Amino acid sequence: MKYSVTMSGRSNIHALMTGQSQLTWFAWVVGLGLTAQGLAVHLHALPYTTDELQYLAWSKDLAWGYFSKPPGIAAAIRLWTFVDPQTSQLRLLAQICYGLSLAVSFKLLMRGGLSSTKSWVATLILGSIPLIGFAQWFFTTDALLLLCWLLSLVIAWEALQASSPRIALRYWALLGIVIGLGTLCKHFMLFFWLGLAIHLAILGYRSRDHLAGVLLALSVFVLIISPHLLWLMEHPGTTLKHLTDLQASDTKHLQTSDRLASLGMHALHGVEFLLAQWLGLGVGMMLMLRQKVAWTPLQRWLLASSLPILGIFVMQALLSHAYANWALPATFTLGLALLARYLNANDIEAQGEAGRGSMSVLFVWAMSNLLMSFFIAFGAQGLKYIRPDAVVWIDRLDPFHRQRGWDTFGQHLLELRKPPDIAWGVQDRDTASRILYQFGEGQLLYQSSPNTKLNHYAMRYADRASLAASRRNRDSSMCLWQLRREAEVEESNRQSAIAKVERQRLSGRAEVWLVLPESCR
Repeated sequence: MKYSVTMSGRSNIHALMTGQSQLTWFAWVVGLGLTAQGLAVHLHALPYTTDELQYLAWSKDLAWGYFSKPPGIAAAIRLWTFVDPQTSQLRLLAQICYGLSLAVSFKLLMRGGLSSTKSWVATLILGSIPLIGFAQWFFTTDALLLLCWLLSLVIAWEALQASSPRIALRYWALLGIVIGLGTLCKHFMLFFWLGLAIHLAILGYRSRDHLAGVLLALSVFVLIISPHLLWLMEHPGTTLKHLTDLQASDTKHLQTSDRLASLGMHALHGVEFLLAQWLGLGVGMMLMLRQKVAWTPLQRWLLASSLPILGIFVMQALLSHAYANWALPATFTLGLALLARYLNANDIEAQGEAGRGSMSVLFVWAMSNLLMSFFIAFGAQGLKYIRPDAVVWIDRLDPFHRQRGWDTFGQHLLELRKPPDIAWGVQDRDTASRILYQFGEGQLLYQSSPNTKLNHYAMRYADRASLAASRRNRDSSMCLWQLRREAEVEESNRQSAIAKVERQRLSGRAEVWLVLPESCR
């Protein structure tokens, strides 16, 4: 009898150690994968994107708004210069923002009743999803937006669950501040009010208890964004026009047959958008759907803050177009809700087959996420190694095709030793952003072509008089070197080029620019 008790005790200890061992191995393997993924961003050292360079330019001239974006990202970069004066590590700032977002997610999961172990496992999985894995390769408004969005989810939940009206009002005031700051980073943050309204409507009569708090949050929010609202009214042809153009449909003036074909393409866009959201969360997300447990109050709050907004962007994709990252906070929130529900239904800390089975599902999901992120980032390079002659597919698979080669492009421009009294004349955002970054103010004139869409450079650097004025002590007359893509220059004018400048793509193909002199004016 004594022998059997001893063996039973050893068996239980072995099972417990096995469960803990699985969690430990999961944390180590996924943690190392995330570390490798983060290091790859810096070791790869890609040139800044056109948008990143535009944000850098904005940060040197702070205002309450810019073309297409509110002022938050410019202010964030200006603050970052105290840490990184050369602003050479913007991707590190993006990683910090996403890391803080994961920390807030951990807090939210804990607040929803999950144990610290389950919340930690969930945080590692969320860090591995391709949505985050790919986003950290760039510093965009999404990095700041997601952090503000998740903070707002936590604060709103605390306000809704507060034990007294006085404590609740403090949270509501804080919520107004965070939503305001988030809106100053990206206008998408306005959708947070939609999720909150839907959730309060679902609560029914209980929502009346929160009316004063919601009004307080709205008042603080309006106060925070009022300078930006005034800027928008003073500059109606900038952000508002840009947002209107994004919603425009291209089917108005088409013939019936062409319109049907266009509608078919829009339907395909909707499917592509949904597919992108699914892949952004990882293929393993499908395993989270087959759970027969009730949704908890927190999970219903997360659903109210994600599904309606995703529905709006699916409609946007069907009617016009929608980029995959436009719904990033809503997609992440939906993933958070589904993952929390799975962890509520499955005890990963349990002994025996049940615990091992649940951990196996999560491990497969996390590893598939890391592999997918790796393929997205380096799949084109792998194809180049295997099939170097597949140049078209190499460039199509390369997610960084718009970034590669700009560093050598800029070096080639410097080698031309352009006299400082001659400015560059350009016709596209990509070139304009590089010229401004490398040569500074007073060296750029944006010359819009008939098909050019309105943009920051076309608005600010299209005036010769302003360019001449920026050259303070120089003569008002001005010479230009035109920088044009070779394909856009007529054959008869190519002979007058004084230089060719190339931007190499991963496949080895190159975009060629011609440097054309212009007589002084």
